[in-house]
Amino acid sequence: MSQTQMLLSWDEYQKNICNGLSELQQHGDFVDMTLAADGHHVKVHQLVMSMASPYIRALITSVNCPHPVIFLNSTYTLEKCLWIETNWPKSLQLGRHYILKALEECSNQIHQKQRIQAQ
Repeated sequence: MSQTQMLLSWDEYQKNICNGLSELQQHGDFVDMTLAADGHHVKVHQLVMSMASPYIRALITSVNCPHPVIFLNSTYTLEKCLWIETNWPKSLQLGRHYILKALEECSNQIHQKQRIQAQ
């Protein structure tokens, strides 16, 4: 005797999850990590940051700490992380200035890695 099966689905699942994570961060609920730069700090979720950045994920997994504090090299980087936390995975429109600054930052990091490897 076969039983009838029904499909249960959650309309707009992705939108609800993303909005929920953003709302939790904005209210400071369940935050478990702090990002800091140039005297500023923001509390974020390790889960969201680790999905957005393999570098931050490696830092989180390398320490046994319930609420790590990660110091970033600039407030610009801190602002990017805050945007990821509050808007992920929505799209983003940036002005030319921000794109050039991001490219410059990436270029600097590549040059630093090359210098380290050359030593």
